[in-house]
Amino acid sequence: MVSRIALTPARIVDAALAMVDKGGLRALTMRALGARLGVEAMSLYHHVRNRDELLDLLVERILSEAAADDLPASGDWQAWLRRVATRYREILRAHPALAPEIAVRPARSPAAWRQLEAGAAILREVGFSPARSFYILNTLGMFVMGHVLAETGGTLEPASETPRTGTHDEIFAFGLSAFLSGCAMMLAERPDHRQEPHACPT
Repeated sequence: MVSRIALTPARIVDAALAMVDKGGLRALTMRALGARLGVEAMSLYHHVRNRDELLDLLVERILSEAAADDLPASGDWQAWLRRVATRYREILRAHPALAPEIAVRPARSPAAWRQLEAGAAILREVGFSPARSFYILNTLGMFVMGHVLAETGGTLEPASETPRTGTHDEIFAFGLSAFLSGCAMMLAERPDHRQEPHACPT
């Protein structure tokens, strides 16, 4: 097989994401991915070491789309976090089969770490300690992920169960508002940051 379009990591990730969206993670093999791109599987290894690294790149793609180079206006960090969380939920809902993998796979690539550090820097600027800045981002990400998994079932088929009270949108909005209010209260308390543990994001 001969590919008429040069392979790039971005093109490989695009094709892999399309495969997962259509057939789930089980459909993503290096051989099947090569066939989709019109190349032998061995050609892919010039760009990604293995399937595990490919999954890291997929996680990086989702995180980068959620971050989207967004910055808070006039220090409104709560509105910024709300936008990030809402966008993250929308992206995960668009790729439900990938959500379970993201839930258990840490952000390990340099690009993913830069995104987390940039977000933490925004929170530090408004007064949160380095540790709490990472804790806020990690907790927010886990909240969004847990909600999406409950909402979609983490599969290509829609979840059969629906909330007995309220809608998924209403529950998400309530939980997000409660979380942001709690963060605002901690910021108002102005704790002694020197007594906080060293930031160790996961």
